[in-house]
Amino acid sequence: MAEYGEQLNDEKLKNAFNGVVRLTFEQIRFTRNEIAHPKGREFTWNEVSGLLHNFVQYFGYSNGVIALLRSNKKTTQETWGQ
Repeated sequence: MAEYGEQLNDEKLKNAFNGVVRLTFEQIRFTRNEIAHPKGREFTWNEVSGLLHNFVQYFGYSNGVIALLRSNKKTTQETWGQ
């Protein structure tokens, strides 16, 4: 975030990343753990609907961040070996 904060901010992705992406990731991780290690908890239709709604936003912002990083020459060379 420190290195790419200005670019993320220019693309209007910084606040989304700090909010939507991180919180949704934690929500998905928590739910996955609840499902993988069942303790008798059942999810309601509203909870599942909310997760799917949040995932759509998460997916869009995540892809925006990935596209931004791929367009950065330094990141492309270091991360994707191009």
